[in-house]
Amino acid sequence: MLSVSSLIRRPGFSDWASRSLLFGWLVRRQARKVFDLMSGFVYTQTLLACEQLGWLEALDDSSLSVDQLAALGRVHRDRAMLLIRAASAVGLLKLRRNIVTLTLSGRVIAQQPGLRALIRHHQLFYEDLAHPAELLRDPDPGTRLRQFWRYVEVRGSGESDVTAAARAQTAQYSALMSATQDIIVSQVLASVRFQPTERLLDIGGGQGRFAAKIRACHPGMATHVFDLPGVTTASDCEPMGRTEGDFFRDSFPSGFQTVSLVRVLYDHPDAWVLRLLKKIHDYLAPQRGRLIVAEPMSADGREEPMAETYFGFYLLAMRGGRPRSQSELAGLLRKAGFPSVQPRPTPLPMQCSVIEATA
Repeated sequence: MLSVSSLIRRPGFSDWASRSLLFGWLVRRQARKVFDLMSGFVYTQTLLACEQLGWLEALDDSSLSVDQLAALGRVHRDRAMLLIRAASAVGLLKLRRNIVTLTLSGRVIAQQPGLRALIRHHQLFYEDLAHPAELLRDPDPGTRLRQFWRYVEVRGSGESDVTAAARAQTAQYSALMSATQDIIVSQVLASVRFQPTERLLDIGGGQGRFAAKIRACHPGMATHVFDLPGVTTASDCEPMGRTEGDFFRDSFPSGFQTVSLVRVLYDHPDAWVLRLLKKIHDYLAPQRGRLIVAEPMSADGREEPMAETYFGFYLLAMRGGRPRSQSELAGLLRKAGFPSVQPRPTPLPMQCSVIEATA
């Protein structure tokens, strides 16, 4: 019996199958998938153009005419129509009688500043992916994302001072992390229970957005942020506490029975992750405290495009870690000494998964 792959290799089979009542739908579906793979970058650039021209924010308030959008973006009307049609085709905009509105997907993006900040940030990622084969071959790529996320190499390096340029870069990535943190906080709050008298230490907590949101939902809690110099400031963390330090080298502040690592572990290679987890375990063990790990994770036994493709290449360009599955992280946590490790289901695991471990 001929296999499907053997049939596909036969000359003229695709043309015949596309006209067949039995196989036509399958050929068309596969053709669409292939074309989407080829043109996906153009779809992302369509989204980026709508954000850069200010259309998403403007259309979130009201419907606008084609001429109004052209004037807002300072582009010729014909070019504005090209983008409107492209954005309509990918499900961002709707055009009816010269009036443009947002689709549901477009409105979801427009109403989330964190998503729009990520869209703008991805210009760096697109530059790094311009030559993917070179990125894969180079053992030490000098990428734009690597420059942007320089803190990954600063941690544990023994650098005692940070230059003014590095501090400015730090401020940029801290602002991005803060802007996108709400996406993660909602997932954690839906999956983890906090006690009113709990004391939370957010390690690698940046500008304190996560800790502030947790405290806002549980006003009796004490929250404290620990991160590199220049990442947190007193104004960021008021009325919370803050301590500056490198979590690989410096001691944690005492008096906290709960520790959170939010989008931290996937930035680092396995050896660094295990080193950090052992340190946290030793910190929590005397009081049988708990650790909350929250970050995007790959799916056990399944190939998820978000984790395997997006985060795989993003972290490669960043020169950081890699996306790990819940079972991989659970193994590292147990190896670090945590006897109890429990995955916690989240409403949107594509955005964030959560693991709770007790020392």
